[in-house]
Parts: sequence; C-alpha cells; structure tokens
Amino acid sequence: MGAPLVTGLKEAKHYQTEKGRITALGLGPQVSAEAEKYARSMKTYGTSHAENLELVRDSMSVFGDLPHAQMVAPMLAKMKFANKAFYGEEVGGENERKFMDMLKVIEVRGGTASSEKFHEQANMVQKVISATGGRVGPTEWLNLIKTGGIAAKGMDEKSFYYELEPLVQELGGFGVGNGLMSSYNNLYQGRTSKRAAMNMDKLGLIGDHTKVKHDKVGQTAQLDPGALLGSDLFKKSQFEWMEKVLLPQLAKHGISSKDKILDTIGSLFTNRKAGDLMANMYLQRTQIHKNRNLNEGAYDVDRLEPLGQEQAGGKEMAAHAKLASVADSSGPLCFARYARGVRHL
Repeated sequence: MGAPLVTGLKEAKHYQTEKGRITALGLGPQVSAEAEKYARSMKTYGTSHAENLELVRDSMSVFGDLPHAQMVAPMLAKMKFANKAFYGEEVGGENERKFMDMLKVIEVRGGTASSEKFHEQANMVQKVISATGGRVGPTEWLNLIKTGGIAAKGMDEKSFYYELEPLVQELGGFGVGNGLMSSYNNLYQGRTSKRAAMNMDKLGLIGDHTKVKHDKVGQTAQLDPGALLGSDLFKKSQFEWMEKVLLPQLAKHGISSKDKILDTIGSLFTNRKAGDLMANMYLQRTQIHKNRNLNEGAYDVDRLEPLGQEQAGGKEMAAHAKLASVADSSGPLCFARYARGVRHL
C-alpha cells in the first residue's frame, strides 16, 4: 500500500531537485520556466518528465544556454532509454556524468554548430558503445580530448571515433591522447632531435624541404611545422598516415620485417609515448580495420531506440516512466493525504 506513495515522493523529489538545480544555474527565472516547460513537453519514449528535465539541465550546464539544450535533449533522451534498455541502469551520478562528458567532447569537436552535426557525432558515439558493449564510452573520449589537444581535435570524425576505439580499449583515453599529441609535436610540429630529423630525411619522410633548416655543414637540423611528408593526412588520421605514407616509404628502403619496422619507428620519435602509440598502431592495424568496420556498422541511436521499444524490458521502462511522470506531480499531494491520515489515526 505504501509503494505508490514512496514512488510518488521519490519522483517529486527528483523533479523538484532538478528545478532547483536549473534555477541555481543563474540564467534567470524566465529561462528556468522555459526549460521546465520544454522538458515537460518533450515527446519521448521510456523517460519521465524528471529525467527529461535532468537532461535539459545537464545540457544547459555544459552549453550555458537553453537553445543548445533544446537542440540536444531529445537525442539524449533516446540515448538514455536505448542504453538503459540494453546495457542496464547505471548509478545516477555515473549516468549523468556520461552524458555531460559526451556533450563536452562533441562541443569541443564542433558538433554543436547545428542539429545535424550533433546527431552525426552522437550517433557515432552510440555506435562505438553498441559495438563494444559499453566498454568504450564518452568518458574515455573526453579523457582522450583532454590529453590529445589539437592532435585529437583536428582528426576527422570517423578516424577519431572508429579507428582509435581498439587503442582506447587497450591504453585508455589518457594514454592514446598523450601518444597522439606527442607524435604530433615530434613529426608535424618538428619538435624533434637532429638525429631523428636526419632519419626522417634519409627515409624520404620530409615532403617540403623549404621548411627544413640545416646546420653549418648542410645537415638536416630542424623541421618547421608541415615539413612532414603527407602532413595533411597525418593531421586527419595518424593511423592512415602510418599505413599510406610511413610503411610504403620504409618498404622503399628495404624495411619490411616487423622487427626492423619497430626499430625504425623508435628512431623517428624522441618521445617514448609517441613511439609506443605508433608501434601499437602498426601491431594492431588488422584489428583496427576490423573494429572500424564493426563500429561503422553497429546500431546508432536512431536504430537502437526503436529496437529497445520492442523489448520487454523497454516496454517495462516506458510504463515506469509514465507512472513516474504522473508521480512527480502527484507525489506532494500523496504526501499531504498520507500526513492527514496519520494525524487522524
């Protein structure tokens, strides 16, 4: 008999808390009222009013305004339902952080310029979650962005999300990001040693000799940014550069065995993290291709969400969400009635 009351109170508390947290953002009473009105008007499957308000508030805290939150909230609601239906419900704080991390990654990579760009990147994140069973998610991508800097931000979307996934599984986001940025500094920016620069020149890895500085005896001493052969491809995807530029150049010089290739990779980098990442790319290139294909073909939000609606668990979630939406408004009333009943007894 007490279960409906407890549910109502819980949902009412959740809803009121989210209203308070939106007010605490300090964007003004009108924006707060519009945010609540929008969350209640969202036509979503399997998420309650309180959950939608939480997603709107998360988005507002990342973007700092309501229009961007309105642009992304419906997609986030679909993701929330789909992932809960197939991968289980997470602890509230962990689930909230996951969405905020994803929003930050997409924002940094220019995915909030339009609804289309946001949907494209959000679907890519979902595909990786679907393909890896949730092992690689938004938090790892944010860790990668934090340490990968301009090297990670400058990659194209598919290279970033699909190609790096198996490396992220092995090394973590921080490890891959550190390796990418270190490699970018060494090869693209030319922040390397005279010995490594000479090795690059000897192997034909310098594409623009006008960006090379020589010492007094005419030896390669310093590289300016962009001197690297295939520098545009390198910025787009270090993995593709390794396959399409580095390995063919090494083969021209008779370097084709695994041990010799790894030794040569080591001689081109002055930073251990950069060399380790490039070596891992070489050793895992077959797996990277497999995972890229798997990630690209996995279900995105737009395909996973309707599939979740067909599952028994998804239908159960939808029923609970509808009850919760009723409860978040009736909870205080139930409490008042309960209190009057206790006094009467």
